[in-house]
Amino acid sequence: MFKGTLVHRALQKFYGVEDYGVSTDKSDLEMILDDVVLDSTDEIVKIGFDEHGKNDLVEGAKFLLRQYLEMESPESVNPVGVELQLETEIDGVLLRGIIDRLDIDSDGNFIVVDYKTGKSPKENLESERLQGVKFYGLLCEEVLGIRPREVRLLYLGDKVTISTELSGSIIKSFKLRTKAVWHAISRACEMEDFRPHPSPKCSWCYFSNFCPTTGGDPEQVNLTDLVINHAR
Repeated sequence: MFKGTLVHRALQKFYGVEDYGVSTDKSDLEMILDDVVLDSTDEIVKIGFDEHGKNDLVEGAKFLLRQYLEMESPESVNPVGVELQLETEIDGVLLRGIIDRLDIDSDGNFIVVDYKTGKSPKENLESERLQGVKFYGLLCEEVLGIRPREVRLLYLGDKVTISTELSGSIIKSFKLRTKAVWHAISRACEMEDFRPHPSPKCSWCYFSNFCPTTGGDPEQVNLTDLVINHAR
């Protein structure tokens, strides 16, 4: 959702631009958000927000930023990079990712931090949600030559932090899994075998109405409408 985009941009400026500096005052972070909203005016208009919708969007983003300040004290954060765009190739597979924040702690250990603007997942889904940041750990090792000690998800919606430590064996296992997934994708493309795999997650999918498993027709998908609705 675009609300999440605004929150990420505000936090990027908060920690990555010297003109703002680091503060624990929520009004300072909200001031940065106002600047971000001003810079994003054209995008907001293109998505189709009217003035009322825009106000709701901004208030929702401010709420999440207040939630964030109750989770972390900015004075305790020591970022070495924000919105880091990393890219590498492993056995012919091109991997790209953007890390929200890379910190270094007092002992010299690196920590990958990822902001989530929704609510935390149920306990049985926590491991799955951590797979993405483990991927960031792999990118850090391959591109920067460092292995983060920890990866951390900050769920601003309900102020929950989920974290896990990274070891060499975890990174190695994830690297092998990444190769296996790409091999499966390549094989499916070669054979044009894209059979659906229904699961409880189907209820969250924007394409569910067009999926053959529900009697839908994929040819009827209007990508423009779906992108705009998802952005809101």
